[in-house]
Amino acid sequence: MEKLRVVVADDEDIIREGMCNYIPWEELGYQLVGDAYDGQLLMEMLASTPMDVLITDIQMPKATGLEVIEEINVRKLDITVVLVTGYDEFDYAKRAIHSRIVFDYLVKPIDLSEFTELLRRLHEEICERRRRLQLPLLDQREMAKLHEEEAEVLEEKVQKIMICVSHGEKQDALAAFERFWETLENHQYEENLVRRVCLELAFKLRWALIHRGMSGVRWCFDLGDPLCSIADCPDSKTLRTYLVGLISCFCDAVAPTDFKHISPLVKACADSIRQEYCNAEFSLQALAEKMNVSANYLSTCFKKEMGVGFLRYVNGLRIMKAQELLADVRLRTYEIANMVGIEDQRYFSRLFKEQTGLSPSEYRAML
Repeated sequence: MEKLRVVVADDEDIIREGMCNYIPWEELGYQLVGDAYDGQLLMEMLASTPMDVLITDIQMPKATGLEVIEEINVRKLDITVVLVTGYDEFDYAKRAIHSRIVFDYLVKPIDLSEFTELLRRLHEEICERRRRLQLPLLDQREMAKLHEEEAEVLEEKVQKIMICVSHGEKQDALAAFERFWETLENHQYEENLVRRVCLELAFKLRWALIHRGMSGVRWCFDLGDPLCSIADCPDSKTLRTYLVGLISCFCDAVAPTDFKHISPLVKACADSIRQEYCNAEFSLQALAEKMNVSANYLSTCFKKEMGVGFLRYVNGLRIMKAQELLADVRLRTYEIANMVGIEDQRYFSRLFKEQTGLSPSEYRAML
């Protein structure tokens, strides 16, 4: 299990020491690398102590947790934050959770089981996001067409695009894309290879968007299927224009305003869906029971805030995952259906065609 480095910050000694000493960090996949008793020390630790996760009180002497979040954003650090708050600070926590780097919040007194479950969810989400971003851009057959050095250069340029997009930095992302595109043009790769590289870039962007912003799936629905869009580009100029537009839209989608109308309930539901959508037993009723609300109420809230219904959201994720799995010719269609949580192959094929306009076999033939 990948170990995530975590720092705990709270000016109340009993709470800080309790979190440090009574949470089974190692068992949950974390390494406790430090703690801070005030905001100034925590600010200094941002520069001196590498961390993946920060668990911080909102109200601390010398600098608040919200000021620390602002500093993390300014420095563009890849740190995910969990806020700890008292009931009198609850509104601050609800507003802060709209920040893209805030995963969730805990209300004092902290419930140990709730805290442990939150840490499990956070670990899964961060590891999945990293796994998506680190997937090889090209498979082994395509790698053989490139020199190892050329493939590494392309990977590096793609990673720069991904980092900029994940921070919503449109101008930097577009500049990184231009450098990526220049590399493709300078080497004069064959057209099919260029399209394949661009398709992989689009897939990476799409998953990064889904795992960064609550309304990511809405954007992905609106923007359509990358394969069909890339296949419809008659020449490299059109392909470049499409990718520039895609990157621009994705940068807009991860802006902080993406979160402002999302309640904690719906955010928690979206988090659970992204973790469990490949489970065939996953359902609206099961999710509603987990959230302690009725299925009808959850369905209404989810559609109102996300702009898309529960089933469409889940099936959208399933079909997006299936599109990537179809690139592996070793997998049969029924295996892919099972891997994305759909046990009926005929239903899977019908759903796939409804969302992409192609059958799974037709889609695979275009890859």
